[in-house]
Amino acid sequence: MKKHIAYYLLAMLGICSCMACTADADEVTTEDAQTVSPTSTAARSASVSHDGGHTYTTEELWCQRDGLRIYGVAYVPDVADTPLPLVIYAHGFGGSYSSGTSYARTLAEHGYMVYCLDFCGATSSSRSDGATTDMSIHTEEADLWAVISQFRADSRVDASRIYLMGASQGGMVSAMTAADHPSEVRAAVLIYPALVIPDDVHEWYPRREDIPAMFNLWGVTLGSIYATDAYDYDIYTELPKFAGDILIIHGSADNIAPISYSERMVQLYASAELKRIEGAGHGFSGSQQTQAVQWTLDFLNQEEEIVVDEADVQTGEDANIINTDIVEVPSGYSRQAQEQGRVVRLDYQTTSYATGMPMQKYALVYLPYGYDEGAVSRYNVFYLMHGGGGSQASYLGGEGQNSLFKNILDNMIQRGDCQPCIVVAPTFYLAGDGDASVGNSGVAVEQFPKELANDLIPAVETAYRTYAGGSTSRSDLRRSRNHRAFGGFSMGSVCTWWTFCQALDLFRYYVPTSGDCWALGTQAGLSNPSGTAQYLADALHASGYGMRDFYIHVITGSNDIAEPMLTAQTDAMRQLPEFSFGTDKSTNNIYYAVLPGGSHTLSYACQYAYNALLHLWKNETDEDDTTGIKSVTM
Repeated sequence: MKKHIAYYLLAMLGICSCMACTADADEVTTEDAQTVSPTSTAARSASVSHDGGHTYTTEELWCQRDGLRIYGVAYVPDVADTPLPLVIYAHGFGGSYSSGTSYARTLAEHGYMVYCLDFCGATSSSRSDGATTDMSIHTEEADLWAVISQFRADSRVDASRIYLMGASQGGMVSAMTAADHPSEVRAAVLIYPALVIPDDVHEWYPRREDIPAMFNLWGVTLGSIYATDAYDYDIYTELPKFAGDILIIHGSADNIAPISYSERMVQLYASAELKRIEGAGHGFSGSQQTQAVQWTLDFLNQEEEIVVDEADVQTGEDANIINTDIVEVPSGYSRQAQEQGRVVRLDYQTTSYATGMPMQKYALVYLPYGYDEGAVSRYNVFYLMHGGGGSQASYLGGEGQNSLFKNILDNMIQRGDCQPCIVVAPTFYLAGDGDASVGNSGVAVEQFPKELANDLIPAVETAYRTYAGGSTSRSDLRRSRNHRAFGGFSMGSVCTWWTFCQALDLFRYYVPTSGDCWALGTQAGLSNPSGTAQYLADALHASGYGMRDFYIHVITGSNDIAEPMLTAQTDAMRQLPEFSFGTDKSTNNIYYAVLPGGSHTLSYACQYAYNALLHLWKNETDEDDTTGIKSVTM
């Protein structure tokens, strides 16, 4: 799917009061209601029509969480023998399953299965189990995850097309659930989300010790857990971990959950849009509700068009020349592993190679579980660069923190998917540089390989146990190049191609994802593919290395703005004898894969890095002169 160049330029820079919810007055009437449990084996299909006109039935349906029963009503369209996309509606504070009625009816008429649940302990009249004094945003997230898990095993549901939708506190909880389970949630709709909850709790109780054992909020008796669970929750750090598509609908006059929170959040999400309803408060009615329902339907239909595009890509002409065998990150890998590595900060001295000005910078370094237990073992190193506008924290979160990619790394190493390795997350921006423009980024990534070779690699590989053996000499760093990889996403991918051209003696492996080579100009992979391919071949010859001395692992998505650039560039590279495409590293030196439906977001960047790590340093003979160094084996 071809995208406009101008949009590509923009996307390369963007990687990755009280609370209540007014319920709709329209209650669900459960015609032919039945209590059922989801069945097994979820098949997948994209053949559901969303043009409207479907009839539907409603079912009372119970889910389970920690011995508690969760009540809800499912709206099931009359689509035979075709797994359906599922929308799970989460009500707000003081609400119930009936709050989502108007949304559910319209979506079911358009071919979406919808499940509206009652949270445990939501109110004293909730149909679900649990006491209001035991309810919090975290218990509601647990309820929502239990519902997702149960429906993923329902044969009527396509487990790859589960959407979350929540209003007010339910919007907050839906956003939390998406952030903590990004592989299981395709996209989310947040209706006037109550992102203000943590700030409200701090306003009520400035000190944690001020929180009472019980208190009353709008007629609902709550326990201390309600306040304590929200007290330290940082919405601006946690919620943007979901890199899928987000639609936020908010009233401009909302004085309960102010729209300012949504305005800030939409800037932090990797892919989000805010729809304003002028003059609307906390809760929609009449034409406001009609507009919100229509925007929701339009958003979901756009997401479903991507599903259809995925099916087209899998059977299209390009399937014969472009690999599509990219695997999904296992669902459990988004959660913290039992055996966890740690993220530390490494400060180092460098120079602005564009100006000659000395400066101090830092990188985040992932050290795998068990690193501190041995003094002999050496580790491969993967240098991983963020995209435009990003930072060292884009992949690894921060010093001492967990992130989606760190959880993936921990789980991969714990389960033997890849060798234990060190991951270094630097930045190509200069210290204190607030200029994230394309021009500045383009200069920064071209200059970064000098900083990498002269300053960062020596700092890393004297501080940690790598195959360089603590040496900073260029000859020793060259000797250990087989144990070093460089990769990056978006502008980080552009940086990866520059690293191939300028530092081939230091790296055997390269992982450019969703970004072409800009050596001959911005997006030259598309505007001048033949010249770009020849530039890369010439750089190889100038380095003194041969066709079997490197391997490039290139990945992007079919819906990624970088796909046209990379496809044109790699097609031109196929015409040159220096490049041989295939997965056998003994006979080939480049692999190009396009993920059906993959877009330009950080969650896909993490999936691409996961796929590369499955193959880096696996089943290969160590050709370095590493006498006396014990390698780490799987």
